[in-house]
Amino acid sequence: MKPTHFLLCAGLVASAWACQPSSTFEANRDLPQMKWHQDSVVSFSFTIDDAQPSYALSCHLRYGAAYKYARFYAKYELLDAQGRPVGQGMPVVFFFDEKTGQPLGHGLGDLFEREMVLQPTFKFGAPGRYTLRLRQYMRDPVLENLAAVGVKVSTAQP
Repeated sequence: MKPTHFLLCAGLVASAWACQPSSTFEANRDLPQMKWHQDSVVSFSFTIDDAQPSYALSCHLRYGAAYKYARFYAKYELLDAQGRPVGQGMPVVFFFDEKTGQPLGHGLGDLFEREMVLQPTFKFGAPGRYTLRLRQYMRDPVLENLAAVGVKVSTAQP
């Protein structure tokens, strides 16, 4: 490969990497025995150092091909450092195509992952410590074939 081609390729890779949203916080939690109980709350605490930009809040779900519903509902609550609610919602994500039944996430074998957007743009009122609490909001008291749940907080893209 000529040096100019190498530099061009390296520049393109660096440009693509720079365009990715910067992640302020990202964490995942495995669910014991791939089950999520309705009364079980999964919490993630994180710090916002700069309240000026808008942030994107999302949840990542790892699920098995044997998950028995086409979609997944959750409830979330975002709390400030004093435990006061500053955001909440009930998002939904489709795990399987309604017509074909094929998994919509990306994965390997019989495990797939999907992103569920909680807030595409959210303005934190002040820098500080925040807690995002998630709970499954499905009809089953114990929801099976969910392997992990995660949260990502990143600078929102304009």
